[in-house]
Amino acid sequence: MNKPFFHCPNCKSKDITGGNIEIDVDVWQEVTCEKCGYEWNEIYLFSHAENENGNEIDKDGKILPPLDPWEEDPKYPRADWQYIVGNGDTNLGYWDWVNSCKEDSEYSPLKA
Repeated sequence: MNKPFFHCPNCKSKDITGGNIEIDVDVWQEVTCEKCGYEWNEIYLFSHAENENGNEIDKDGKILPPLDPWEEDPKYPRADWQYIVGNGDTNLGYWDWVNSCKEDSEYSPLKA
């Protein structure tokens, strides 16, 4: 899975503008760099479902236990996430980032 860009893939500017989100079979958005004019589409994938109280639910509607915000997945170190956040390459919270990495077959931990 490719993650959405938070900067232009052509010139690396963060001055980007997204159009309306379109929904047909896929969910996507046209994005334009205001600096160099480069255009691309970002394709979004379904992440999870929540009930009306914001609790995550499984495919059968069963409420899943919340993840401990202080724990860490050993395969996805918080230090990697902090580095990526510090670079401005994601604005996902730690556990959302972990789930995104699990879906991304190209992810490999950063080397210290």
